[in-house]
Order: sequence, then C-alpha cells, then structure tokens
Amino acid sequence: MYDENFENRKEIEEKFSDTINLIGNLFGDTLKESNFRTVPNFYGLFIALYHVNYGIPNLNADVKKITREDYPKIRNCLDDINCILEMEEIPKEYFEFVKSNKKDATTDVPARTTRCEFIVKKMLEVL
Repeated sequence: MYDENFENRKEIEEKFSDTINLIGNLFGDTLKESNFRTVPNFYGLFIALYHVNYGIPNLNADVKKITREDYPKIRNCLDDINCILEMEEIPKEYFEFVKSNKKDATTDVPARTTRCEFIVKKMLEVL
C-alpha cells in the first residue's frame, strides 16, 4: 500500500501535529474570528509556521525554531498581518500579498508562494 511506503511518515505526522498545536497555542479560540480562518489564509499560515520551524524545500526563506517565549511576538505579528488583510486601501508594499489571498488562490502556486513567503518574512522580522 502507498501509506505503508511513505518515507519519514512518523516524522512528518509529528511535525504536522506540532504545527496544528502551535496554531492552537497562538490563537486559542480566536482563530475563527481572524482572516486566517479562510482556506487560503489558513494554508498560508500553516505552511509558514511549518517552514519557520522545520523548513520546506524550495521555499526562499530562513528557518528558525519558534519557542514558547516567541508566541507573543508571533501572535502580534499575525495580528498585524490580519489587519493588513482588513485594510480598505492597500499600501503598495502589501498589494501582492493581499491579492494572493482571494478565495480561488489555493490552487495557484505563485499565489500560495507569495502568501507563505510574506508571512514567513514578517515572522522572521520579530524573531
């Protein structure tokens, strides 16, 4: 079977679970009130957090393990990103990121990459 031959399955499952738990620790019950509740934004958030902690091949961004002490800084950063997504007038430096968050952007690889790299860059600025 395919699943039985999945290389590094246990390691990837643990990293996946750790990333979901990290999102829970960062947001608690407030995720449903944020823009990260939408599919494109949640995917971007998940991949960005996964990358910062573990690295994803071909993603053009550094890796730096997030510690419990970093949670407030990361949460503030994500709150700032949430505010960017709510802006009525989008500043030029955020336009590509905001444009990459439209509902049909989950299958658009360049949009997914733009979203993820933006979130990673903002998180690394506070770490």
